[in-house]
Amino acid sequence: MLMPFIPPADAADSQRRLAGGMRKRSRQAGSLRRVARAGAVLVAGGVLAASMAGCAIVSAVTSHEKEQIFLTVADAPSGAASTPGAAGEQDFDFLPPAFVPADAINVRIRVTTDGPGDILRFESPTAISDDDCEAGTLVGSALLDTNWWPEQVPAEGISCADGWQIFNADGVTYAWLSV
Repeated sequence: MLMPFIPPADAADSQRRLAGGMRKRSRQAGSLRRVARAGAVLVAGGVLAASMAGCAIVSAVTSHEKEQIFLTVADAPSGAASTPGAAGEQDFDFLPPAFVPADAINVRIRVTTDGPGDILRFESPTAISDDDCEAGTLVGSALLDTNWWPEQVPAEGISCADGWQIFNADGVTYAWLSV
């Protein structure tokens, strides 16, 4: 079946129809470009988030170190039993050694999760008084590196039977657990 040819009313009408079709295609192409751009942004964001999460996971696995800061020694784990999974559950990796005075403040403890070598610092006007500790030559050196540890460590200080080596620098007490 043949379709009859219907000529446009005039050349201007033909131009308008042609331009209208092109505008429609242009709008469709613009919409597609916007969708493609949004998709690319989402993919890039997902890749960035995954890579950052991957770094955090790798860091947590390879670092084997963790640190906590306590305003007072009373805020640190106390050794008292806590209910597993309960709010405020204690991380006993951060249990301060017995020689830390009850009035200690600004307590920082950095621990290794794969062996000995823990370090700590605190401020207290109270002198170390532990029957298992005595003045003498410090043994070994701190194994962990952090920005709050002093550059110079004296040769003399306090050594404890459980391996803690203690010294004072500028009113702050520092200690490391020797291996």
